[in-house]
Amino acid sequence: MSIPIAAFYVYAVLPAIDGFGELALVMFPLISLTGIFMTVPQHALRALVCGMVITVLVGLQPVYRADFVAFSDLVVASVFGTVTALVVTMLVRVIQGEVIARRILRAGWADLAQLASGAKSQSTQQFAARMLDRIGLLVPRLAQAKPSEDLHVADALRDLHIGVNLTELIEVGPALPAATQRALLDLRSRLGTYFLGMSQGAVVPPSPLLADIDAVVAILLRLGPSRLRERGVTAAVGLRQNLLSVASPVAIEAVSQ
Repeated sequence: MSIPIAAFYVYAVLPAIDGFGELALVMFPLISLTGIFMTVPQHALRALVCGMVITVLVGLQPVYRADFVAFSDLVVASVFGTVTALVVTMLVRVIQGEVIARRILRAGWADLAQLASGAKSQSTQQFAARMLDRIGLLVPRLAQAKPSEDLHVADALRDLHIGVNLTELIEVGPALPAATQRALLDLRSRLGTYFLGMSQGAVVPPSPLLADIDAVVAILLRLGPSRLRERGVTAAVGLRQNLLSVASPVAIEAVSQ
């Protein structure tokens, strides 16, 4: 696809262009469509390769110079280079995309387990940076992976939200009353156990954790109005909603007491 598109631009479109405005106008459909397809996981890699090859073949310069010999050399080099890279990758890469996706997911769950247990201290910015890198690596592989039970529950963006909420709870914990701190420690212990099991390949529902989160929210709501209580309740509710897509209501009887 890249070669005929590039040839059309080099020999049919660019000779009629005079000035940057016209150049930007005629290049806009090509660049925008390539960018749109790059945002779709199923087509991201193909769109990236197509955009790179077209850019090389068109070879925009300050002055238009159409050299068919040079263009043909670039075409041959692009084709053989792409085929060579594909063959070498197929021979060398023995690990399937599903396996790589599982490794990335389990690395994120292991980080969440360490964060909950206190074995690894990291700020919200540090955790978010690591998870965003993993999301970038994970999304194309999940789009091509075969459906399975562990990949079915995979959602790296949800794990990022959980980590941010958990970090917020850890930060406000030391300033809360002793009873609230104990409830938070119990919740963190159970979260650590849950994510440790996920990182080791166990797919377990998060339902048993909801009662613990509800208990923490109930204790936080008994406190007087303050910025700490607001941060704690917001983080706990966010944690609950990310562990289960539809959050059940907080135990009203416990709150009323």
